[in-house]
Amino acid sequence: MAAVSSKCVFHDAETSDTHVSILRWLETYPAEGNDHPTFYDYCMWKLAKRVNLYITALAKLNCASPDLQGLTEARTDSLQRMMLADTTLRGLVSFRFSFNPSPWKPTHSFETFTQEIGQNGPHILFGNFPPFCYKAAPKEKLKINGKSIMGWDKGTEHIKRPFNNAVIVVGCQEAAHQSLVFYRSAIDSFSKTYVSSYQNVRETAEFLFHETYAVYLTGT
Repeated sequence: MAAVSSKCVFHDAETSDTHVSILRWLETYPAEGNDHPTFYDYCMWKLAKRVNLYITALAKLNCASPDLQGLTEARTDSLQRMMLADTTLRGLVSFRFSFNPSPWKPTHSFETFTQEIGQNGPHILFGNFPPFCYKAAPKEKLKINGKSIMGWDKGTEHIKRPFNNAVIVVGCQEAAHQSLVFYRSAIDSFSKTYVSSYQNVRETAEFLFHETYAVYLTGT
């Protein structure tokens, strides 16, 4: 088999292993594809299975029956259904856990971001955040109150993953002419604290839902 570019290598949210996504499904198609006349049909079936994972999660959060029925009976392809289910799940989680939308946007200054964190407490952001988007392991950058703060050197090779993760921003600091953001990642169950430049955060953050880039917990 011909060599495959590293740009085609992704991470599978279902199995947590790194693979070449299209090749993985090509390899399993002979064994699982008997009921699917074409490889395209097989890929749509695989995507539909992922939609069902979203629907199960929505049902556990007591999602309104009409919304669940709409996802189940939608006359769109599986990819569009998965995108709709993802948006619905993020919006419902925000509502169920009493998250408030933050007015912060990536175009805002570091001073504005710092004020938002100071006034409303930790913010949840969503995007292709570390640690899983770097090839290299993090290094200890500094210590605060005896606890290690991890990070990466400037220029470390970055990997764009096909799915994102949530981080909780717990603080900001201006140090040595650098605008630093401290956060914890869902990838390692929020067990470690990482540091990144505000510029990286601005470039990484994506919509949580609708036009909201960040949320914070009511009453923090």
